[in-house]
Amino acid sequence: MGRTKQPQYRTTNFKMAIRSRRWTNPVVIERWAQARAELAEIDHDPALLTVDLPSRTLDRWMTGEVSEAGPREPSRRILEHLLQAPVEWLFRTYDEAEYLPESGAAPVPSLVGWDSPTAILRDAREVTASNTDPEMLTLARDSIAAIVSRYELGGPHQLAGEARMLRRMLGVLLRGRQSLAQRQQLYSLASQAAGLLAYMAVNAGEEQVAAALCTEADEYAQEAGETWLRMWVAGTRALNFYYAKKYTASDAVAAAGIALAPRDPQAIRLMANGRARALARLGYGREAHRVIQDALQLSDEQAALPAGLTSCISFEPYSRARTALSVKVAQARHTG
Repeated sequence: MGRTKQPQYRTTNFKMAIRSRRWTNPVVIERWAQARAELAEIDHDPALLTVDLPSRTLDRWMTGEVSEAGPREPSRRILEHLLQAPVEWLFRTYDEAEYLPESGAAPVPSLVGWDSPTAILRDAREVTASNTDPEMLTLARDSIAAIVSRYELGGPHQLAGEARMLRRMLGVLLRGRQSLAQRQQLYSLASQAAGLLAYMAVNAGEEQVAAALCTEADEYAQEAGETWLRMWVAGTRALNFYYAKKYTASDAVAAAGIALAPRDPQAIRLMANGRARALARLGYGREAHRVIQDALQLSDEQAALPAGLTSCISFEPYSRARTALSVKVAQARHTG
């Protein structure tokens, strides 16, 4: 009677990764649930919360009974997030005898070879893929310009719905993936959309809504790296405090906005329509006059400012006509 041939034991990096962590099957399933929740939040994909890891599937993975392609999406994504390693590596098989059974150590085996050109190009496409068509960015810019141009006649009640739709569209795009350049543009446009709504909320007397939208707009402007836009948002926030009769806060916010870039043309608005009006209401006539003079001087220093009377909601720097009008309002507040 011949000897029974001993089976050739093979293992996977997945199995050894689990062993090295000393995770039992219940622990693996618990950690799976945690990784699933983390990834759902990171990717803004609540559908991931429904992806379970059945015990039978885990048993197959531990014995290496996995198809050549490995687990399917979205299990693949959760698994890679859990163990911070690509599936192709996790389910690579080799002789278990390659390990050191005496010590129980599980060193990572040497991986010799190159990825296929197809896999390399696929990975590059996945990383650089974008959910944002350049035409969407153009559409958003045009929509912002159209709202600004119609605001003086339409006002917040006619245009708020259009601005809300634009803000939501940009928010959906930001939850996806874009190139760095596209993402910076999206952050800038999303900041402007939130800023438009904030200004409309101020004019509609919605103080808390305006404050929340200003916070959103400022955060997006920071992500975009656009100081001028942060200054514009500061001006709208100062206006919100002003209409709420919180004049000290209005002056402080405007002053903080100016401090971001004191010689930027956006500082003209913060001086003439921000600090000057708030200081006048507080009874600080001399300080208000000094700020007005600073605004006029900064305006004179600019080589190119918009012509005519710019819209009150415009993202452009104040034109000389708009600055003069704001100065008259501030002076009237002091004498009234």
